[in-house]
Amino acid sequence: MKNVLLITRHAIPNYGSFLQTVASVQIFQEMGYDVKVLDYIPELEKPENLFIPMLNGSKFSSNPIKKLIYSIVRRPDFWKMGSKFREFQKKGLPLTKEYNDLSHPEKELLSYDLYVTGSDQVWGPIALSQYDENYFWKNFPTRGNYISFSSSFGKARFDGKTKKAYSEMLNKYRYMLVREDTAIGLLNEMHFDNCSQILDPTLIMPREFWKSYVEGETCNYKDYILVYQVHDNPNMDQYVRALQKKTGKQVIRLSNSFAHIIRIGKLVYLPSPKQFLSLIKNADYVVTNSFHATVFSLVFKKQFIIIDSGDTNTRISSLLRLVKQDNRQISHYKDFSQLDVEIDYDSVDCCLDTERKRSVQLLKTVLSELKDVNETTND
Repeated sequence: MKNVLLITRHAIPNYGSFLQTVASVQIFQEMGYDVKVLDYIPELEKPENLFIPMLNGSKFSSNPIKKLIYSIVRRPDFWKMGSKFREFQKKGLPLTKEYNDLSHPEKELLSYDLYVTGSDQVWGPIALSQYDENYFWKNFPTRGNYISFSSSFGKARFDGKTKKAYSEMLNKYRYMLVREDTAIGLLNEMHFDNCSQILDPTLIMPREFWKSYVEGETCNYKDYILVYQVHDNPNMDQYVRALQKKTGKQVIRLSNSFAHIIRIGKLVYLPSPKQFLSLIKNADYVVTNSFHATVFSLVFKKQFIIIDSGDTNTRISSLLRLVKQDNRQISHYKDFSQLDVEIDYDSVDCCLDTERKRSVQLLKTVLSELKDVNETTND
């Protein structure tokens, strides 16, 4: 059982999505597997269409005139964002040919030994849909080796109808390794017990791997607060402005959206994934509401503050609970109590090292059991 087909959300213009795919591929390769990333790009995630789901999720969607203005202003930005990330994906990932529709999988997709639903928010709301059934291998044969690897629902709660649909689609999985403790709760509610929680692949790969990954990347800034904002929150600028005043440090805002030029800080627009990591690695403080910016703040031992963004923050909360750093997530925007509290990275590293070993062992156990079952079946 050596050939792996991995489906994950690699194709969206998001640094975390790209880097978790890099890590997932690396993990399976180090275990001796040949890995291909299924280059599945739904129509609404093509560069030319990215603005559509963003428009429908914006405050302008109910006003026809504002909707038109938003489309005209933001469409070029989303096209450039998507096109640039497409370059990163083609250069940095072992992709199959591109597929926009998986309703009738081609023969070449049906010959893999193992089918893996990868990390990131593959099982939650996607684009304009409640979920995308393709991330559950919906149209692939029922009999086969299907597992999930650090998969996420992105939310902690779903209605009964959605959970019923999930239950039916997840029934084909031999084992589910998921990213959040809330995902274990959801799966237990659906009466699945073939599941365990593991780390995100970006945390399974050790610090040395990521240091090597960014080796040679130059950072042009010093003494700065890095801001990376993926969920809109107007209070975030207010907090960063006050933090800048307290520390006297410059603010560098990293973004894949040019629209962030109007926000506080010097904009670094559409850096490469390696530059993204380098900016986190060299920052004095990181302020974010991004899961993967939180991950890499831990990886590079940064002092960080997480700005709460509500229900969608379940994945960050789960990670912070794991490393006992819940207090780094704030919801009161005049709370600077953590500013001078140094994170005990000896304790964090000890926790992550334990969880890293446990995660790798769980994956090895699942793969070994699948191999044994297949050999017995073939006898």
